Amino acid sequence: MSVWRDIKLKEVSEYVTVGFVGSMADQYVETGVPFLRSLNIQPFRLNYNDLKYIPESFHDAIKKSKLRPGDVAIVRTGYPGTACVIPADLPDANCSDLVILRPGPELNPHYIAAVFNSSFGQSLVGGNLVGAAQQHFNVTVAKELRLRLPPRAEQDKIAAVLVGLNDLIANNQRRIAVLESMAEEIYREWFVRMRAPVSDASESPAQAELTPLDELGSFLNGYAFDPTELHEEGLPIIKIKELNAGVSTSTPRNTGEKIPDRYTFGDGDIIFSWSGSLVVQIWHQGPALLNQHLFKVTPATDVPRVFLYFSIKFSIPIFESLTTGATMQHIKRKELRFVKVRVPERDVMTAFDNLVSPLMDQAIQLKQINTRLQAQRDTLLPRLISGKLSVDALDIQFPPSMLQQPSAEAAQPTAISN
Repeated sequence: MSVWRDIKLKEVSEYVTVGFVGSMADQYVETGVPFLRSLNIQPFRLNYNDLKYIPESFHDAIKKSKLRPGDVAIVRTGYPGTACVIPADLPDANCSDLVILRPGPELNPHYIAAVFNSSFGQSLVGGNLVGAAQQHFNVTVAKELRLRLPPRAEQDKIAAVLVGLNDLIANNQRRIAVLESMAEEIYREWFVRMRAPVSDASESPAQAELTPLDELGSFLNGYAFDPTELHEEGLPIIKIKELNAGVSTSTPRNTGEKIPDRYTFGDGDIIFSWSGSLVVQIWHQGPALLNQHLFKVTPATDVPRVFLYFSIKFSIPIFESLTTGATMQHIKRKELRFVKVRVPERDVMTAFDNLVSPLMDQAIQLKQINTRLQAQRDTLLPRLISGKLSVDALDIQFPPSMLQQPSAEAAQPTAISN
């Protein structure tokens, strides 16, 4: 039976430090060295959206915050403790205001990232935040964190299980991106560039009349839930956060308050946030409740769902130019009439629907598979890192994406100085 031992994080790390802290406004360039920020760090993976770049000269000037594959990047502020491993396809990078952990030979980077992303790790970080105005995860505190650590060989097997699931999720995400990109490009070609194929008897979309967006469907505003009636069971209450990141264990639910059926929605419904971050999504995570600041959009008769979805998506830049609000930008209902869409004849709409709906349906199916894979991972995670589910005797194949680390046999039992 393996023996788990109590350690401080600094004892099994080459070093723990912090990313660059300072003004960056005048340092960003169009191309250069990738520069990661908190928004690029998500549980188990990097988010490459809105990735910034810095010049090679500045990268060399802030050597302390350089990243290399196998490092663990941990969020300090916002969602402190969220962690991912820097992948092999990012050989050179730098970062701002992140905790950087470089594991020693006794520590598998994927294992320690999993610990931080678990409910245990989140509680551990949450209980050690510092700062009065804005709390953050301090490097000094990070070094002193105490953990029960299994032998390296067991860490490797635990990491292999989790990385295998994460690789399946990432592969599906790439397929989803391709399918959605294909569908979006078809809409752009047909209804933005106005190159839809039409018969001799049909008019071009460019000749179609402009129709206010709110005539293409109904826009139901969400319900203002009573915070005192929120529980851990029942249907999840969807806010803008869930549109961006999906339903999680922290998503509030409702059981005590009787909610009219019209505020319930499900797979296939179009959900559009009208306040703060403007996001539109075809929902795929099962029955849920519509919170205020969201619209449930139901297509009008003869308007295909995918046409309305992309019409809203391509209108977001226009909405952003119209939004009002002192502290939070939002869309007023009357502004739905200011955004107009050219609605083509029925045969063009039908042809578009026949071509694009199968692509979007495949993307939704893959998203639903990912939801189940994430649930499996999140169920296994606490049992694996606590030792309740032993993998010591299992013959586990290591995923190709796991970075080559020093073997368990080469791990030294002595502490590594910081």
